[in-house]
Amino acid sequence: MGDNKVSHALQEEHLEALRKKMMEAAQTHGFHHPLVLHYSRKVDQEHNRLLGLRSQQEGFPSKIYPTRKHWQIV
Repeated sequence: MGDNKVSHALQEEHLEALRKKMMEAAQTHGFHHPLVLHYSRKVDQEHNRLLGLRSQQEGFPSKIYPTRKHWQIV
């Protein structure tokens, strides 16, 4: 279990490093530059992956179910 916490901490550090690169690129090139959008997608993917890992490990209670008219968070 201790290894999972270390692994999770390293993944959070990686996410923060990606976020920092994204912000630096945005300051240099502007928010709509392809490099910024690339980092933004990577940040989103990593964040979603971390949430998925957290939900499996901690029994994260919220799940999103699609409905015909809108997304419902349960």
